[in-house]
Amino acid sequence: MKDNEHDSQRRFTELGYWDDYWKGARLPKRVERGHSASLDEILSALTRWVPTAPGSRALEVGGAPGAYLSFLMVDSGVQGSILDYSPIGCAASERNFELQDLEVEVHQGDLFSDDLDIGRYDLVYSLGFIEHFGDLTDVMRRHVQLARPGGIVIVGCPNLRGINQWFLKRLAPELLATHNTDMMDPDTWVGFEQALGLEVLQRGQVGGFEPSVFNKVELDTREARFWRIVARGLSLLARPGFFKRHNAWWFSHYVMAAYRVPGGDDR
Repeated sequence: MKDNEHDSQRRFTELGYWDDYWKGARLPKRVERGHSASLDEILSALTRWVPTAPGSRALEVGGAPGAYLSFLMVDSGVQGSILDYSPIGCAASERNFELQDLEVEVHQGDLFSDDLDIGRYDLVYSLGFIEHFGDLTDVMRRHVQLARPGGIVIVGCPNLRGINQWFLKRLAPELLATHNTDMMDPDTWVGFEQALGLEVLQRGQVGGFEPSVFNKVELDTREARFWRIVARGLSLLARPGFFKRHNAWWFSHYVMAAYRVPGGDDR
C-alpha cells in the first residue's frame, strides 16, 4: 500500500519502517493479564469501555500483528477487524489470528486514504499509533469516521516526556525521533475533543513508571552504557506494583483516553 500522495499529515515514520519492524515477528502473539503490572493497568483502561452488546464489532487501527485484538476477542467476545498499511504487518496479523483460530478481517489500507471504505464499528481503537503523526485532530477525525454514531473510540500512546524522554535522548535518540512528543500531554487533547464533539469518558496517564520504555539502546558510548546501568537499577526499584498504580506526567508509562462518538442510541 503506497502512502497517500495527497496526505498533508506529517508522518514521523514511513511504510518501510513498519515493514522492517514486523519482519520475523514471533507468533502467535497475544497480550495477557498478569505478566506486567503496567500492562494490566492499560488493559483495565481498555476493557472498561469495550461494548458488551452481542455482535459488537471492534476495529484496531495500526494494530499489526493483532496482539491486543486477540486479547479483546477472547476476553470480551467482540468481533474483530484490523487495519494496517504494512503488507508485512498484515501478513503477520493473518498468520497470528490463524494460529489462534480466530476469525478476523484484516484490512491492508491507509487510515488517511480518501477512498478507505471498511464499514463502521462499535469500537475503534489504536494503541501506539497516534504519536507517529503531526496533526492529532486529523488522526482522531479518521478514527471517529470509522465508528458508528454513539460508538466508542479509544486511543493510547506511550508517554515519552519527563524521565522517559530524558533517558531516550541518551540511549535511543533515533527511536525517540519517530514519535511526536508534543502531543503526549493529554491536557492538549481538549482541542480535538471539542472540534469533533466527543464525549470524554476517560483521559489521563496510566501504567505508572515502567523503565522498559527505554530498554532499547542505540548508542555504544561510555555515557550510554552508564545510563543503561542506571536504567536497569530503576527497573529493579520499579518492580513493586505500587509504582505501576500511581501516575504523573513526568514518569508515567502511557496515556489513554476513551470517547463516545456523537449520535446513535448509545447502546
